[in-house]
Amino acid sequence: LNTQAETVSSQLASSDAAANASATASAPLLATADSPAIEIIDPPMSLMRGLPTVTLRAGTTKKEIVGKIKAPKGISSLKINGQPQPVDDYSLFWVDVPVKGLRTPVKIEAVDKAGKSIAFDFSLVTEEQKLEKSEKLVQASSLKVASNTQLGNFHALVIGNNTYQYYPTLQTAVNDAEETAKILREKYGFDTVLLKNANRFDILSELNKLRESLKPEDNLLIYYAGHGELDETNDRGYWLPVDAAPGDTTNWISNVSISDILNTLAAKHVLVVADSCYAGKLSQAAVPRVDVEMSPEAQQEWIRIMAKARARTALTSGGVQPVLDNGGGGHSIFAGAFLESLAHQDGVIDGYSLYREVLGKVRTRAKALNQQQIPEYAPLRYAGHEAGEFFFQAQ
Repeated sequence: LNTQAETVSSQLASSDAAANASATASAPLLATADSPAIEIIDPPMSLMRGLPTVTLRAGTTKKEIVGKIKAPKGISSLKINGQPQPVDDYSLFWVDVPVKGLRTPVKIEAVDKAGKSIAFDFSLVTEEQKLEKSEKLVQASSLKVASNTQLGNFHALVIGNNTYQYYPTLQTAVNDAEETAKILREKYGFDTVLLKNANRFDILSELNKLRESLKPEDNLLIYYAGHGELDETNDRGYWLPVDAAPGDTTNWISNVSISDILNTLAAKHVLVVADSCYAGKLSQAAVPRVDVEMSPEAQQEWIRIMAKARARTALTSGGVQPVLDNGGGGHSIFAGAFLESLAHQDGVIDGYSLYREVLGKVRTRAKALNQQQIPEYAPLRYAGHEAGEFFFQAQ
């Protein structure tokens, strides 16, 4: 099964013009000239920030998988989700996979007569019931803030992972991270650290540096763009560094671990912006929100209270579902909306107002690509959130 690491990264390709288009049907998982290879003919797959994904309509109970095994030395066996499957004289297979719940994992394993093996993992994801009404597009407005309001110092750790050892290569995560670091630094005055194609050690080392250096008056934004996974056994989401391997959590970084680290930080306000599959497992409940119809005096008092209270919040690109890797003009749909929303702001904007603008943009653009993606904004689980809010202050 170790050939998956060398092969999956080249199997999927898509463009902004068709972000939900299928992976090239003839793209084999080929490690060497004489190794077995798995070719998925149908269904088409979308490039997501997690395992390759097939989106199914709500109510689907089974899905036919059609594929071909290329084995120059002959086929010894084929298993799908552990069950032996026949292969015809043309090395083709047709299998109906039962769909169970919102996410059904599929594992295809092939062994040739020389004993060489290959495996391919993907997920069947059932759409949640779509809302009938379109999301109203909302543009966030700057808050009315007194000139002497002190919001503290701003820091950012920005992570973008494209090139994975054992997962499909992503197209936009590094670009998303680079542009996010740039706008935070140049427009909002953040002191930024940018990590590209980071492994587990890289990420945890930077988080530990922040634990040692940040002070109570500081604000921290952590941006993560890359693959994510869900461990259904313990209902826990994970970020996947570039050295993470499927089925082996050794190098995965769990949401619980992230929350534990953030709980120990001295920083007053922390916002995690996560653009990965299953990022919704980071958050819970809801956050206080400002009423834009408040008087300037009332807004100022609200900001004063929120600025003093400890905040640990998360803005995630989707709930407990896969999210698109592109579709946003060289960025993911989420990153494109996030960057656009930050770009037009002046003055001070709170996290929830930014989220409302991003939400409308993402839902509309995903729907145009026949996908459903709904960002979320809420306190981080078990990270020490009190009642505060994260603020962006344009320079």
